[in-house]
Amino acid sequence: MQHKLCRCALALVLSLSISLAALLASAVNADEKKPKRDKFASSLKRLKWDKAKQVAVEKPDKPNNKKPKENAEADAETAGVTTFQGHGEQHGHKFPRLRRTMLRWRWPTASGKRFYMPPRIAFEPSNVERIGQNSLIDHTHRTVRNSWRRAQPAVVSSHRLNYAHLEGERSARGRGMLRDLLKRMVEDGAVFLVDAEVRQLHDRNWSVREIGKRGALVRYHGVPRDPIRFAAPNGTRSATLRESRGPDDADVKLDGGQVTARLNVGEYLVEWGT
Repeated sequence: MQHKLCRCALALVLSLSISLAALLASAVNADEKKPKRDKFASSLKRLKWDKAKQVAVEKPDKPNNKKPKENAEADAETAGVTTFQGHGEQHGHKFPRLRRTMLRWRWPTASGKRFYMPPRIAFEPSNVERIGQNSLIDHTHRTVRNSWRRAQPAVVSSHRLNYAHLEGERSARGRGMLRDLLKRMVEDGAVFLVDAEVRQLHDRNWSVREIGKRGALVRYHGVPRDPIRFAAPNGTRSATLRESRGPDDADVKLDGGQVTARLNVGEYLVEWGT
């Protein structure tokens, strides 16, 4: 009797095992035949009502207009923009803090025609509750001076929300903190430049920046009185030195739409005559 029960139990176990194996094989085959979906979002979000057919149909795929950072910089270069800020703050890189530190100590950074400004120094008075007003100004000023010690321009970044907020008290506080920071920098002898001037000074030791339609600001840090040449605006008939922060023995001449200047180290305002 005992052997008979054992044989029945064994037959039952084998039968259940065979049935389970058959079910698993059927499920695998069904999965292999079932088409794979690329999207796993809610079905309702992928559907829209077709009034003509009176049925629900899948929405068409939206075009992917997002471009990688490399393509964005390439497009900018095609348009003539080759100087970039924020290289040290780009997302998607491994070890972002280490990368930022390396870029700070490796500056100047360039790639082909592209020139990258040093990592920016954040100045956000809206965060003053977290770190304290004097602490933020002291930290920013100290970081600016450290950049100068490395012979680098200090790129201070800030958002207008700090100075034009819906809360008037917060705006006034932000403007006051910015005023205090700029006062310290001016007392240190800071020279305020745009990115294009930094690039020109790095590449050739002198820069030219248009001042409206009346003239141009020339900064010269090369060999004294070595001639430099740059184009004057169309229709310009004369070029004269209006103001200067340097020795007096400097001169400019206009010939065929080209300005030839012999300058000493300093800053010069060239005025156009029409």
